[in-house]
Amino acid sequence: MSLTMRRLVYTLDVLLLVALFVGSVNARGSNFVVSPTDEAVEIVQLTPPDSVVGNMSVDNGFVDFFVTNPSYDIVFESRKTSFSNFSITANESGTYVMHFVNKYQAEDVNVSLSYGYNFSVVISADVHVSLFVTQTTIDGVTITRIQSNVHLDVSPRAFPVVGQSWKLMVYYRTNGSDTTSYYSPLPNATITVTVKVGDEMRVYNITTNPSGQAEFPFLVEYDDISFQAAFGGNESDIVALTQRTEHYVSVDLVGSMFTLSGVMSGITTVFAIAFNFKKKIRPVFNLLIGLVFCLSMLQLVTSVYSILFLWTPWGYPENIGFLNWTLMRYVSIVGVVIFVVVSILALWPKQRTSRVIVPLK
Repeated sequence: MSLTMRRLVYTLDVLLLVALFVGSVNARGSNFVVSPTDEAVEIVQLTPPDSVVGNMSVDNGFVDFFVTNPSYDIVFESRKTSFSNFSITANESGTYVMHFVNKYQAEDVNVSLSYGYNFSVVISADVHVSLFVTQTTIDGVTITRIQSNVHLDVSPRAFPVVGQSWKLMVYYRTNGSDTTSYYSPLPNATITVTVKVGDEMRVYNITTNPSGQAEFPFLVEYDDISFQAAFGGNESDIVALTQRTEHYVSVDLVGSMFTLSGVMSGITTVFAIAFNFKKKIRPVFNLLIGLVFCLSMLQLVTSVYSILFLWTPWGYPENIGFLNWTLMRYVSIVGVVIFVVVSILALWPKQRTSRVIVPLK
């Protein structure tokens, strides 16, 4: 059966089940773009015994998700989450508010919300589809999803910092009598990792631990990589990462670069103001101190820009416009070497003369 036919069969089965077995349904969905430190809300009006069941997901970060009742009490919460199922039942009449707070990223995040009112299931039935595939591309990351009960979460959804590992988590989905989906960690699941190195394809199989977790280290020579989890013959989501996605550097590296460049630019400024030198040394010193100051300011501006605008949960992008952090490492080394030479000249008394201060008239 072709993919188009499988999609058609799946869609017809779902519509048939909804028409025959689900009563009093009011389904809704929303998409939000939430700015840093900002909040998006979805408002629903409920009267006991109304209920709302749904899920939310974030495709490029984390949010604090919680629901408040008309008395402003929190009736559901999931902190620092990228995915959450939820179910609430009204305990009083009035306005219930779903809150999505972006306090973990320095960039906008995209939130998808899907929920329904008063799902009343008279009879339930399982629909098994052997293969149902969808593909989406977000920020250069191609995500291929296969409909099943086994789910694989890969973090980060890009190439991580060199020397670190992808964090892998396998879940198993079960459906409750109230139509809510529940996810449990799945130990001893097999994760197949396919790596492309040049023209060579390498395949690794790893097993999840008792908590359903596993890791796979990142090597810089990987051109692309894909993960697939399976357990008892059930296929899962496949998350395919392509070379179009970014390499990332650690927060510690950017913080160290920021501190180093700030210290060097500050000290060289003090040297330039406080000391005067003999005529033979003065041009050389002025040239060197100018170089140190320019290199330090380049590192400082790049670090500040990354800290303010490029932060992600797994570090900072390797590329910053036409610059990158590999280049910044070399700039840092050259800057430190010149800074050492400048310091030796500045602290060598025989090369200095007294600075003449001319009083203002």
